[in-house]
Amino acid sequence: MNQAGHDATEEMVKNMLKSHDKDENGVLSIDEFEAFLKKDNSVNYAELREAFDLFDINGNGYISKDELIQAMKKMGENLSDKEIGTMIRKADINKDGQVSFEEFKRMMAPK
Repeated sequence: MNQAGHDATEEMVKNMLKSHDKDENGVLSIDEFEAFLKKDNSVNYAELREAFDLFDINGNGYISKDELIQAMKKMGENLSDKEIGTMIRKADINKDGQVSFEEFKRMMAPK
């Protein structure tokens, strides 16, 4: 992904995160984050992939707890270790401690 595309995607995610901070405390709660992830049912594969890649900092195809912390901090979200751990556990279907793209897609799918 080129740098300009990455910056545009990061800015888009920052704006979406901000718009889902319902209590306007500057931090997304777990419920607000889940609502953010599930809201747009029209997200296409390419957009989903770009969002996943933004969190998959080392590019190994998985989002680890440390990567989620780094990505959220980069977007101005300082969540506790407990909140980050809960997010990973909710998405981590096979319980390997990280989130694959398939797990990420399922998390994004409407219920």
